[in-house]
Formats: sequence, structure tokens, C-alpha cells
Amino acid sequence: AGSADASDDEKLEINLRAWIQDNMPCDGCSSKMMRPYTAKALPIAVKLAELFEHSDGKSSLPQSCEEVTVHFISSNVANVSMPNGLSRSINVVSNEGERLAHMGRLLYELFLGIPPPLLSGRVGALVDGLSLKSHSNAIHKPRKVTSRMRNSSSSCLETGGVNSQATSHLEMSGLPYSLCSFLRNLLDCSSGDFRTDESYQSFKDARFDLNLMKDDPDVFLEDVQVTKGGLELKMRDKIYGRAELVSEIEQCLEDNIKRGVLVSGSAGVGKTTLLTSVMLNAAARSGSYFFQTKFEQSKNANPLANVASVFDCLCRSFLEDASERQLQAVADELTSALGVHIALILNIVPGLSKILPFTSTEISSAQCVDVARTVAYSFCKLLKIVCAHSAPIILMFDDIQWADANSMAIISELILDASEDCNTFFVCLYRSDDICKDSLFSGWINRLEETCPVQPIKIDNLTPFCVNEMVSETLQTFPRITRPLSSILFAKSRGNPLFLRQLFDSLRQQGFIHIRFSPPKWEWDIDKIVDIEIPTSIMTLIIAELGTLPLPLQNSLRIISCLGSNIKCVPTFDIISRSIGIDMTDSMKELAHRGFVILEKG
Repeated sequence: AGSADASDDEKLEINLRAWIQDNMPCDGCSSKMMRPYTAKALPIAVKLAELFEHSDGKSSLPQSCEEVTVHFISSNVANVSMPNGLSRSINVVSNEGERLAHMGRLLYELFLGIPPPLLSGRVGALVDGLSLKSHSNAIHKPRKVTSRMRNSSSSCLETGGVNSQATSHLEMSGLPYSLCSFLRNLLDCSSGDFRTDESYQSFKDARFDLNLMKDDPDVFLEDVQVTKGGLELKMRDKIYGRAELVSEIEQCLEDNIKRGVLVSGSAGVGKTTLLTSVMLNAAARSGSYFFQTKFEQSKNANPLANVASVFDCLCRSFLEDASERQLQAVADELTSALGVHIALILNIVPGLSKILPFTSTEISSAQCVDVARTVAYSFCKLLKIVCAHSAPIILMFDDIQWADANSMAIISELILDASEDCNTFFVCLYRSDDICKDSLFSGWINRLEETCPVQPIKIDNLTPFCVNEMVSETLQTFPRITRPLSSILFAKSRGNPLFLRQLFDSLRQQGFIHIRFSPPKWEWDIDKIVDIEIPTSIMTLIIAELGTLPLPLQNSLRIISCLGSNIKCVPTFDIISRSIGIDMTDSMKELAHRGFVILEKG
């Protein structure tokens, strides 16, 4: 049944049928008992999918699990292969649909322990699914068939539905719904023109879904959990589609020249969420301080309140962590650097009084000629001196487009004053859609980029791929199944994460996305979702984005808007393309990629 290499205890080769016999639970078919077996079988299933994917339609394929050898290295699945010299009644399948179904039969046997019942006479039924011919060098023990399986099988046979018999076995197997659905959609590939829309079109898609179940079982393998608390959609605490941006920001953190990042993006694009996550992780790794503040559109009565708040938090944290010697050193250096002007910053940053407990907070106007510049200078000195005696410091200023002129001046002075030996990093976030070209803030941003060592970073809306990733994981459904829904949601939200989440909640509340019981599964009414009105806030975003399209794409949209809400590309587009000199077919593909039109299957 299997043999181990005596010269290397790390390696093992075993016949797949023998492996199934050794690992398959024999008592009952509960999901609890099948879960450990499923987790061990999925890596083998992935390797089997790779074997089929790399076959060219002319190569021989295994007819059952008896004809497969599994190679292990250190208990991990390394590869699967077919031993040479095995006799096969039929060993070549050229049609890809039949090859997909062929793989489905092997995986069915792998996960259920028995081969599937198949229709006789069909081209795809190359093997008698109700029998396994044992080779002389292999031991075959069929999986124990429970009374529930036996009863369901007889009822299916009585109705003449052999395919429903396989479905019944899946339902009684104790396997998760997603895996049962995966196997059904593979077996359905042999139905030719009668296959369902969810049946697989390629080995790449099948292998991708297998890897999702293997690598992310909580989302794509486990069944949807229905709790007494309700059936609300729960989006994962995950940042989608920002891997490259995270890498760029982390490189800036490690760069000794860059003193910060200047992050722009429209409202709801996820600036705060992304930067807070990255900076918290960076602070945890390096032991840095991380403080943040958010400016409000309604100006604070105290114009320096936001800047003062981060410094107050810094002083209080430093007071808790610093030794007596460090505290004394900071107090001495601040007193020496600021003199009587230290009273100004003591009035603004109350937490500093704990470090300088016996310093007077009174100062006359005669002692301070230019209060604004003196305050800015005092903040710079405070930051530099504390930083010299503390852990690295990260300061984040959010929605800085609402900051007052004095706060903007202090922030630019802080960044400009931060030398290479000052272990401080600045994060400034602002809404690009709230900026007027000739405004005070616009000029400040331009000067900051020209004079300060900061890296401008722009955050855009999510791409259609990332929207589908979010939708797929939220609905615990394979991405290829959710793609049509995601295309519509992208078109209605423009990929804006905030709008997308609001739209999701609205669809759930209206019942357009709902749970189906037995087994629990998220479903949606795509026709009703297409017809819902787009909120005004999103419509404003769409109109603004239309203005940024290249002129040929704008003209293409104008043309198709005159042709109706649903049109066929050929031959209408061919005639229009020749008349106006624009390739309408290519334009539609690009507009679909940008989410302005939806290309329907066929």
C-alpha cells in the first residue's frame, strides 16, 4: 500500500487509496469528525489539481486514487504522481470539460472515501464509479457506508437520478458546504451544454478555489455561522488592495532621509484606516511612540488644540517611561534652550508641567516679540529634546486640510527642523477632493513638498479585483461566483471603501442580500441590486470621475447612452467604429474595467 524510504526518514511515499484508508474517519459522517481529515486532504487535492492542470489532454490520467502516489517530505505533501506500468482501460481524456469532471471524480473519492456514482453511456463516465479494481500491490478497503447514505442512495435510484445520488452522498458526508459545492461543480463539467453557470471553466479556477479552502479555511471552508445575535454581514478586519502602498510607506519609515509621508485621497478612500494600521504595526515592532490627532471642519476655539494634544500625550507617556535621570536631562535642556519663553509652551501643553513642575507659566508681552514664531520654535525644541532621550516618535495629523494657519506653520517647521539624527516620523493626511487650487492650504502643501523631506502618497479607490476580494470574503463565497455581483457594486460605489460598506449594509437591510438556511449560505437578488438608485454622494463621485476620462472614452459613453441601457456590441459597434475612428469594442472593455459599463456573459 505504501513504502517509506529507509535511507531518509524525512521522506515518505504512499498509495493514495491506502492513505485514505488510514486517515478517513470510520464512525459516522459528522462535520466535527470530518474536519481534521478535510484539512489533511486539501494539500493533496491541490497537488492533484496541479497534476491535471499541467496535463495537455494527451497525457494519461489516473483513473482512481489507487493509481496515485503521494510524496511527503517532513509530513508535508510535496507532490503526487502516477506509478509507471499501471494498466488503464482508458487513460487519455482530451476534452477539458471531461478532464475537469475526471479530476472531480478523483477528488470526490479523496474526500468521501468512495468513488461517485456516474451515468453510464456518457463520454465522461470513463470509469465505473461503483467499483474499484484493486492492483496486486495495493490494498483497497472502501469507506464505511452509513445507513443514512444507504437510505438516501436507494431513494435516489428509485427516482432514476444517479447524479442526485452523488449529491445525496455529499449532503450526508459531513463535509463543509463549500467543498460539497466545489465537487458538484467539478462533476457537472461533464454535462456539456447542460452544465450550470457555476460549473468550472478551467483548472486554474478549480486550483485557485482549492487553495482558498486550504489557506483560508475560516472564510472559504467553514460553513456560515448563524448566531442568535442576528444575521448581519461581518466584514473582515482587513485592508484590501493596499499591499503596494503599505510597502512604500514602510520603506519611507526605514529611509533615514525621509522624515514623513504626505498622504492624499478622496473622502472614504481609507486613508486613516490604512495609515493607522501601518503606524501601529511599525510602532509595535520598533517600540516607538505613536500619537495622532484629527482636525475638524468646524474650527476649534483653540487654534493650536490639535498640535498641543499630541505633544501633551507625548509628555505624559515620556513621564511614565523615562528614568529620573532622563527626566532631569530633558528639563535642564528645555530650560537652557527656551529660557523665559518656556512659559508659552507650558500654557499650551499641560502635560509638560509634570516634567518641569517648578517653572512659572507667566510671561509678559515685552519678553516675546513674535508669539507665533516663538511657539513654533518652542515646539521644535521640545520635540527634538524629548526625542533625544526617548524611543522613536511617530506623529500623525489627520484631515490636515481643516487646520488653521498657525497649526500648519508649526507642522511644517517641525518637519523641516527634524534632522537625520532626530528619530521622528510625520504622517499628514488630507482629502484631495476638498482642496481648491488657489487656496491657502494648496499653497502650503506645495511648499511642504518642495522644502521638506516628505514622500507624497496618493490613495485611490479599490480596483474591481479588490472589490471582488472584499465581497467574496464577506459572503464566504468563491470569487468566481461573486464576480457578477462585485461588478455591479463596483459600478455603484466606484470602489470607494466607505461607500461600498454603506451599500453593503443597505442591501442587507433591504433583503437584497440574504441568508439561505440548510445549509446556511449567503444569496443575493442581482436583478434588484442592478435597479437600486445610486446615492447622491456616490453620484457626485461618478460625475467627477467622468470628467477625468480620456476624450475617446467620454465620446464612447455618449454614444452608447444614445443606444439604450442594454446593447449588443456587434455589428452596431463595427459600424460606429468605422464612422468615428474609435474602436468601440476596446473602449467598452476599458470602460468595463473602470466600472462604467457591465459586460454580460455571452
